[in-house]
Amino acid sequence: IDEKSLTVTPMTQPQADAVRADLMLYTERTDEARTLLQKVLAADPNNVQAHESMGALEMRSGHRVEAKKWYAQAVALDSQSYLAQYENASLSLEAGDRSPAVEAGFRAAIRLNPEFAPAYDRLATLYGQRHDHLDEAHMLNLQAVELDASNVNYRLNGATLLMEMDRYD
Repeated sequence: IDEKSLTVTPMTQPQADAVRADLMLYTERTDEARTLLQKVLAADPNNVQAHESMGALEMRSGHRVEAKKWYAQAVALDSQSYLAQYENASLSLEAGDRSPAVEAGFRAAIRLNPEFAPAYDRLATLYGQRHDHLDEAHMLNLQAVELDASNVNYRLNGATLLMEMDRYD
């Protein structure tokens, strides 16, 4: 490693604590993560990382409505996390929202991580539910299958989409 090629970005204490809390979350130290995230948000209410981590924490706890709230706030703060964009759009779709904002969320997730198959599948599902852009939906579904061929649900969603297109063969 050429140390001269590395760059350093200074972090505030709340930013560092948000990263620490995220690591705690992913090592199953959820109570500690929640406490630290609450402190981060008290010190820096616009900390995107903390909002994303709170969304993930609530998802893991099975609190989908609360998770949606945190992910929506992260997205409103211009989150550059493909997972935050995806989860916000996905939870919105589950709640019956088929608006352009949901579509934009899935598109942002794809832009941020073109290898993330679930975003392609969910965008295709959105188009199928809205009965529009069906040819594009089919191509999105094929991309999801190509990225994760082992996921049978993508194939089932593709079959449903083809039926919607009257392509029964």
